[in-house]
Amino acid sequence: MTIPVGYSQVNLKFTGTLYPTGAEVTYGIEDNGSVSPENTAEAIGDIWAAANLAPRMTDGCDLVAILVKQGPDATGASAEIGYSIAGTGSGDGSPPNTAILVRKVTELGGRAGRGRMFMPGVSETDAQGGGNLDSEERSNWQTVLDEVLAEHATAEIPWVVLHGAGSPLSTPTPIVALTVDSRLATQRRRLRR
Repeated sequence: MTIPVGYSQVNLKFTGTLYPTGAEVTYGIEDNGSVSPENTAEAIGDIWAAANLAPRMTDGCDLVAILVKQGPDATGASAEIGYSIAGTGSGDGSPPNTAILVRKVTELGGRAGRGRMFMPGVSETDAQGGGNLDSEERSNWQTVLDEVLAEHATAEIPWVVLHGAGSPLSTPTPIVALTVDSRLATQRRRLRR
């Protein structure tokens, strides 16, 4: 992924008893670089907390840090702050490689015009047979993500899809919606090694 001037990459860092090797969620934002990465990270943490993230994550999954890396890649400023949002959801946790699949929707077609991310903290009660996500919990997650996306725009740090060096798109693409998939996803690297 390449981070141009005027954009940043955000890393939400999770840990806890269910995530002994940690988990990360990444996304891009547009910013003008006039706000320090520390202040941006604090604003982002407050947005996730206000959107009521804690009940969506089961006990044993905690957001513990937020990293903001401004562009350009080689010389842009970065800052990581500690930020505590402890999961308060009920039920035993699913294995650490099980995640909520969130699709990043843009107005462009093709593979380069979309993205995805994997939210940790799924409880066993929300993981139904066949790898499906409980429909009520899917709706709850959708509410959280709709609010997060809207509040980022209000804070003038809207979400974007950052593109790699070999992408046919050179400018980050604005994200117009986040969609929670009805099926759960897995990430092998989140399993203990």
